[in-house]
Amino acid sequence: MEETIRFYAENEMDTIPLICIEHETQLKKPRMKVGMEIGEYVFIALMAITSASELWFAKDYYGERCVIKIVDKCNNIELIQKIRAIQCDNLVPILDCGTIDSYWYEVYPYYKNGHLKEQLEEDKIKQIVLPAIICALEYLHGAGIIHNDIKPQNIFWNDEKTQIVLGDYGCVSEMKTRPNGYTPAYAAPELLLNDVSRRASDWTSVGLLLAKLINGELLVNAKSSTEALRIWEKGIFFSNASLSFQRLVNGMITIDPKKRLGPNAAKKWCGDGTFGGEERVSVHKSVGQMPITLSFENPSWIAVDIVGLFQGIESHWDYAVFLFQQAKIDKFLLQFHQKWGNICKSHRRLFHPEDALFRLTLDLTEDAMFIWRGKRYSNLLEMERTWEQDKQGELNVISFLQKGHVRYYLEKHQAELEQIKFAERLQDISRVYPIEACSQLFQALRGNNAMEWEDTVFYDLNDVVVWLEKHIHCLDEKVEKMFQSKRFEAWLTYQGMENVLDEIRRKCEV
Repeated sequence: MEETIRFYAENEMDTIPLICIEHETQLKKPRMKVGMEIGEYVFIALMAITSASELWFAKDYYGERCVIKIVDKCNNIELIQKIRAIQCDNLVPILDCGTIDSYWYEVYPYYKNGHLKEQLEEDKIKQIVLPAIICALEYLHGAGIIHNDIKPQNIFWNDEKTQIVLGDYGCVSEMKTRPNGYTPAYAAPELLLNDVSRRASDWTSVGLLLAKLINGELLVNAKSSTEALRIWEKGIFFSNASLSFQRLVNGMITIDPKKRLGPNAAKKWCGDGTFGGEERVSVHKSVGQMPITLSFENPSWIAVDIVGLFQGIESHWDYAVFLFQQAKIDKFLLQFHQKWGNICKSHRRLFHPEDALFRLTLDLTEDAMFIWRGKRYSNLLEMERTWEQDKQGELNVISFLQKGHVRYYLEKHQAELEQIKFAERLQDISRVYPIEACSQLFQALRGNNAMEWEDTVFYDLNDVVVWLEKHIHCLDEKVEKMFQSKRFEAWLTYQGMENVLDEIRRKCEV
């Protein structure tokens, strides 16, 4: 059985038991006991249990069979109540819900035929399965609810096996919010990337479900988000079916949510001629009708909000520069605020797009942080870690100083004129002596003439001599490490004693 990742579970890889599933291995003692009662329902037998929930077969006082699900908590009681109010024959009804001994419970009908298991012919999918799913999702989506966990184990046959119903609401969320969980093998790529869910996310799950029902095999055979993302990055394609069915499924599993096929295409395939199959294309002709997303590549990332944009810029710097040059970030920002779009356009007039992207991140956060070449910083001093990290980090910081970004940052933070002029002098020095310029910059940013090293503060060379006497027995370990560090070099350079450093290093070598 495919595993559902629940974000509130003790172990995120726990499989949550679903309505009328096969017996699961018992992982712990159940919370409830045989014979206990909740309202008019009596616990008869334990069906399945995991660390996050348990499932009981029960009966009401009239002898009607039902299933009771017990979980630690309900993530969104308001959404559950909304679902209870929906009158749809293709949704599993919630007969009752509430709390018992601080646990949350939900009562569902018992379906003796269980969930979808076997492979199905296209005709059966066309006549029974897909029309029911269309109906169920139209009711849920109409109420602003995304299911987030559509898969065979959550779809059940009625007692006559003439109709199916969609159930298990443990992962539902409001539209454009992050879900409480999903199953990696059936999740849309944006969910795997921790993005918000939308109607198109559910339709990707439907496409993956249809492929499984026809072929009996998973298109995305993965048990974790990381595995699933690797498969999506390689590309997936559905075949081994009629041409029209292939087009439908492949249209539903398109990576870009704006281009996915949905209910209208599904209705047309089922025989409803009043709908055109490419409804996503027509809906998105107008920018205002649907949020614009930004798709980054290598590895893929889909941004739907400002937080997602910053994550994309940080993780995919080079591709973000390309998107900036193509004016795609302009359009993305315009949908949130006219001012942001105008800021982006003004920065795009700069000759170097990389410099403009840095300025954009600083302005959008109102000077609270910035991104430079894939690194996020809250202030300039944090760049010292990058400078000390490796040769590439050193080059990135030198470039930042040479391009005048330090001066720009100080101006944005309304620094004193003397500080700004000092930054300009360092910018000039950096073109000839880049290491010395960066050394002086970070020493100045620390704001004093002292240098902290481990548990010691040095104010002058006399302090260094005292420290040397204490560590004469481990020169090779501690002393050489300090003398070779850029921080020590910056401290001496800031005080005009860079020649002393050369002499010290020479003596250390002797």
